[in-house]
Amino acid sequence: MDQLSQDELAVLLLHGNNRNEPIAIRCAAQLLKSKYISPQRVATLAIQERCETPLKYIAQQGHQHDHGSENFWSTILDTLAKKGEDPAAGVLPHPSRFMINPGIQRGTLQAPYWLTPMEDPSSSAP
Repeated sequence: MDQLSQDELAVLLLHGNNRNEPIAIRCAAQLLKSKYISPQRVATLAIQERCETPLKYIAQQGHQHDHGSENFWSTILDTLAKKGEDPAAGVLPHPSRFMINPGIQRGTLQAPYWLTPMEDPSSSAP
């Protein structure tokens, strides 16, 4: 295999060798929303690589804040089930680092939206 899949890259960013590295975790959270990511596969890889805790944290935050993608995050959480611990407060990046929170725009409170990778329009494969 010549290239890492995006699933593998996301798990690599969460791996213990990058132990709670904020930039790596933020990149992984954004990469997880790529159209090439399989929630089942990324959760399985995280279990194999023993990096369930940061993935579980990201999925919990996504499930709570990424409106319209609850099924995606639920699949990850269901696959992880009882794997991984809940991290101590303040160890992993604050959920606001995974999304844009526009706040009040023209008198209306706007919902936050999850940061996603920019897709290359000329690319059709991961």
